[in-house]
Amino acid sequence: MHVSGKNVTLPILNNVLIRANEGVVELTSTNLEIAIVAEIRAKVDVVGTFTVPVKTLADYVQLAGGEQVTVELVGGKDLVVITQTTKTKVHGEAADEFPIIPPIDQGTSFKFNTAQLREALTRVVFAVSRSEVRPELGGVLFHLNQEQNKGTLLLAATDSYRLSEKRVAVQNEEKEREVRVIVPARTVQEIIRVLMGTQDDITTVSIGEGQLAVTVQDIKIISRLIEGKYPDYRQIIPGTFNAEALLDTTAFVQQMRAASIFSTTGVNAVSVGLAPGEGHVTLRSASAQTGEFDAALDGELTGNEYTVLLNHRYVLEGLQHVETSKVRMKLVSGDAPCVFYPEGKGDFLYIVMPIKQ
Repeated sequence: MHVSGKNVTLPILNNVLIRANEGVVELTSTNLEIAIVAEIRAKVDVVGTFTVPVKTLADYVQLAGGEQVTVELVGGKDLVVITQTTKTKVHGEAADEFPIIPPIDQGTSFKFNTAQLREALTRVVFAVSRSEVRPELGGVLFHLNQEQNKGTLLLAATDSYRLSEKRVAVQNEEKEREVRVIVPARTVQEIIRVLMGTQDDITTVSIGEGQLAVTVQDIKIISRLIEGKYPDYRQIIPGTFNAEALLDTTAFVQQMRAASIFSTTGVNAVSVGLAPGEGHVTLRSASAQTGEFDAALDGELTGNEYTVLLNHRYVLEGLQHVETSKVRMKLVSGDAPCVFYPEGKGDFLYIVMPIKQ
């Protein structure tokens, strides 16, 4: 129920909708952009709906632990919660003003391994743009094309300064149409949070007109999609490279962190030099406040000698999502995008644009 927050203009959104049907109780929370619906099996004597403040109910349930509870609506305005040792009355409101969550019509559904989908989303969502100037960059691209990406969903996020792309296998075949939609970053973060708490192996993603639904176990997340066209970012990914270096991931991260200490605040620039003839990569930074840093990192290098100026924060954030012990860094030139690949993995790439000197 994390999507609810303090809403002054529409106070009912601070509440969770409780809908009791035969054999199941449904809990719904929404902020009009995202909705979460959770089902709980229950013995229902009287069907009906009611709303109570999300925070009050959540705080109480956490303290109640795993006890069996009896819930009863009294007088049309109070929800009485009874456990073996306690009896609590929670003030609430009628459900009349609670917004209706529209179902996804004519949706296209795909099934994924839950752990793989969670991992894939985690590796791209951090790269979305925080700026509202280009709303389409504030989300993650979900792209499935049977001709180009047969059997996989391509996920991508960029803020124009760096880009992260990850592919995840689809468990079922869907041949109806190409899917290319933009999912808001907050929705993706909520999906990750829910998937972390489930033990179900399969997650279903359904995409309809302007909406997306993610279903796992007894929880469904429904979200609006971002309107607009996602930029054709693949045109900036070089097809060939003139230099590359295979580096120890841990050592690269440690040296880049050290270099960041001596970079100019706000610019975050670290000079990365590839010297194939000497068999190492150099990292250099300098700041009038802190001093200078110079290090050499051994690796397997091929191609031409180049120096590129990179934002250390962008590099480090990308390397956090490289799970292999070695990372491959590729360049076309000193003023072209720098591409990082986990060694031996073809389903993930990360690009950092150079700082113009």
